[in-house]
Amino acid sequence: MMFQVNHNDNPNYGIYRTANAAHLRNVKHRIYNQRASRRFLSRYGYREAFDNITIHHHSTASLPSVQAALLRLAILYEVGGIYLDADIYVTPQIYRLPEFVAGYSASQTLMLTTGALYFLAAPPQAKGVKKMLEYYLDQSPKSFDVDVDWGPLPHTATIDPQELTPYFRHDLATSRDFVRLAPGTPFRKLTSLAEVRAMFDDLHRSKKGCA
Repeated sequence: MMFQVNHNDNPNYGIYRTANAAHLRNVKHRIYNQRASRRFLSRYGYREAFDNITIHHHSTASLPSVQAALLRLAILYEVGGIYLDADIYVTPQIYRLPEFVAGYSASQTLMLTTGALYFLAAPPQAKGVKKMLEYYLDQSPKSFDVDVDWGPLPHTATIDPQELTPYFRHDLATSRDFVRLAPGTPFRKLTSLAEVRAMFDDLHRSKKGCA
């Protein structure tokens, strides 16, 4: 199964759902919204840990990002499958992604060489996912970091993000339209699929200009 998480019901993700709908019809796919997320957390016993996460003032990660990380890892550990961020723009070849993932070992976790968690794949009860999940379940006081140094993870393979570009793009994760400018500032709501595509085109042109 391929799944995504939108536990804070960010309105921008609705545009991505529209953009990706046609290509995801050929894939077993699920989106965990706020209601589905809390139902899952309660069913598998993660609700208390999720609700009691404390973010220190010197943390580089926000509370929603830490909650989202715990949620995606919990789902992956309990159910298994392929996780993609909700601001992923998939290509028509997305249906081939499960086959690509299966080309590695079916018994191990697959993650990016960068350590970023916008893509993850693993079978249920994977040891690599368990070690990452324990970092977020640990209730001892600590400063959550956006870039966690996971160190060696058991039964885990890593791939370069460029290997995944035939299946999806995550370029907009670095766009100013997808970050909070200050505490309490809402996400700017995207208005159309055409706007998403235009943002991709502008971003790609600017990258080529800087090359």
